[in-house]
Amino acid sequence: MDTRHKILIVDNDKNILAAFRIFLIGEGYRPLVCSNAEDALRMIDRYRIDLVISEIHINGHIESGLLFLTNLRHKLPHLPVIIVNNQIDGAVERRLKSLGINGVLTKPIELRVIKRTIKSVLRLRKSRYSKNKILDQ
Repeated sequence: MDTRHKILIVDNDKNILAAFRIFLIGEGYRPLVCSNAEDALRMIDRYRIDLVISEIHINGHIESGLLFLTNLRHKLPHLPVIIVNNQIDGAVERRLKSLGINGVLTKPIELRVIKRTIKSVLRLRKSRYSKNKILDQ
């Protein structure tokens, strides 16, 4: 039985997916990658995912990303989610908080920041399911 944490990466950019995949394997995680919301929801149904790291502009639109996160929250309200994006305005950040997103990282991201955030979110999940807590950056 594979006991490594399964982390789902959702991003439109295949280079970012490949980079995350390599990084996460090196850190001892089991990465699963997909480039759109529909595939991401199918993977969540198929596998026991421990964490989702997602771009907010899924399918090229911020509303698609927010719809994906809303659907994800209805399906699995306690699944940890980290958002990665170039820039997020105040209205979108408030919406993410209302969806209980566990972290928001702004690109470009240093590997040590990604590593620390992943460990923190997974540790929080292990200790108990978080309730709408946004991690300090």
